[in-house]
Amino acid sequence: MTSRTPASQCLLLLLAGACALAAPERAQAQGVPQALVDAVRAQGASLRQGSRGPAVEALQRSLTSLGFTLRADGDFGPLTAGQVRAFQRSRGLGADGVVGPLTLRALEEALGGASSGSRPPSGSPPASPPAPPRSSGIVPALGGRAGSRGGAAILSQVGEANSAQREAALLAEVERGATPRSLTAFQKVTIRGRDAAGRDHVLEVWVSPDYLSLGTDADPVRIPLRPATAQRVCDRFGCLLPTRKLVNAIYSQASVKLSPQPLPPGPAMTTTGYFLRHNQRIEEQLRAQGARRGALTAGHKKDIVISPALQARRGRVAIYGWHRASGSPIQPLSTVHGSDYVDYSHGVRLVRDAVQLDGRPHSAAAILKDATLHPLLSDEGRFSRTRAD
Repeated sequence: MTSRTPASQCLLLLLAGACALAAPERAQAQGVPQALVDAVRAQGASLRQGSRGPAVEALQRSLTSLGFTLRADGDFGPLTAGQVRAFQRSRGLGADGVVGPLTLRALEEALGGASSGSRPPSGSPPASPPAPPRSSGIVPALGGRAGSRGGAAILSQVGEANSAQREAALLAEVERGATPRSLTAFQKVTIRGRDAAGRDHVLEVWVSPDYLSLGTDADPVRIPLRPATAQRVCDRFGCLLPTRKLVNAIYSQASVKLSPQPLPPGPAMTTTGYFLRHNQRIEEQLRAQGARRGALTAGHKKDIVISPALQARRGRVAIYGWHRASGSPIQPLSTVHGSDYVDYSHGVRLVRDAVQLDGRPHSAAAILKDATLHPLLSDEGRFSRTRAD
């Protein structure tokens, strides 16, 4: 298996670290079980869909300790393959679902070192995965690896028009790591609620502290994106876009609440010049409040969201939010605009798919599709699709 992009250049190992579907990261420094190491390091060997036995069980236990939802049954089926692909994406590897030497090395790094040196006792329970750090980022050193250019300098080279070329250029900058380090400080949002059967739950979700930006912590510029481009970022780094209910929860629990700063409407709303003007207003608000980078911040953009409404309105962008100080949003849920539309007021908030449901690892996407659990994350009913594109 070969790496699609050198890990040192995968910006979003910022987001991989931060949003990895893989996990509330750095599980326990127990290392990879010896059974898995021996199986993969055997000449020419690898684990893939259809494999069975103790090595597969060891793989499943390792992924579970990193926050994935898996049964350690020793059967490498479609669910295990899908979770392996998600882990690979989070580490900047080619996502082929096959566990070979590169994926083994990434597992060793994620688990805190090389193999444990001995096979776990038979029948021993999997380690309980720890929750992610409360405020510090995951792999924070990987933030801003693409250099020290500020966001304004980056956008000056991107161009003005709302076009596919601009989207591609913005995505390329994200993928090469030109993002502020503070974006690694994913923040916990806690939702207490009842499922469709009336049972109470506590759901912990980790979200980016601010909207997706380019530049450095000294000069970040928040970048609105088309939903398809935002979805590509999410797909690569194990994240989702928020739901309407989650946007409300984020605003309610944000430690930094900003007032909306609309600019005059018109054709210029879709230009990078307007992106910069609006970003400047946001930065002035943050300085006036003495806000800390990496704190959960809300109220300053409309969120690109996922919604069941998109199932019947394919080819549209769903937006919601821009909360006033009263807590009510300027923008009700809307699917009026086509999916190629994006203006300065839109923001991309990243939500890790790896969540904690009643203290156990779970998937946000799976919760949204679940007939019983979906009310925890959705006030619009059950989702059949959790994508924005």
